[in-house]
Amino acid sequence: MRRPLAKRVDEVRVFDDSVLRAPVRDVTEFGEKLRDLIQRLLRAQKRDHAIGVAAPQIGELWNVFVINGTQIERGGKPEVYVNARILSEEGHDLDEEGCLSFPGIFVPVLRPRLVGIAAQDEAGKPFEREGTGLLARAFSHEADHLQGRLVIDRLAPEMRDKIIARMKTNTRRTAR
Repeated sequence: MRRPLAKRVDEVRVFDDSVLRAPVRDVTEFGEKLRDLIQRLLRAQKRDHAIGVAAPQIGELWNVFVINGTQIERGGKPEVYVNARILSEEGHDLDEEGCLSFPGIFVPVLRPRLVGIAAQDEAGKPFEREGTGLLARAFSHEADHLQGRLVIDRLAPEMRDKIIARMKTNTRRTAR
């Protein structure tokens, strides 16, 4: 009997994986396991050319996400957010958005225009950031992942149903 191939430890989970709906727990130990998780997130981000990736997207229920500084003009360095929480939101912008957990899907999503966030770096040092435009959208999107919310949760029910049906059709085709 053939054994199924193991998933890569940095493989991005897709829409119907239950881990994407589970809330995360805060990080309490800033050691080797956290550094390993951050490296896995950065590999997934680089491989998939993503603006951001949250830990649940690679199957880990930790309050951690990374942002690609190159794609959002933040000096080109990846930014790590541990134990992140949204402090403030202002205004609204409607713009097209994608998500690695919904490959090939881009939909108009209403997000805050300005987002303030508090987090810790990989060593546990607290910091605060404020972002507008694409950075605010990335903060909001990744914070949603940490709460078990997906991009489709911000859509009208009929659009959400269409996307789910499309994803299920694509999944069945891929499985053949």
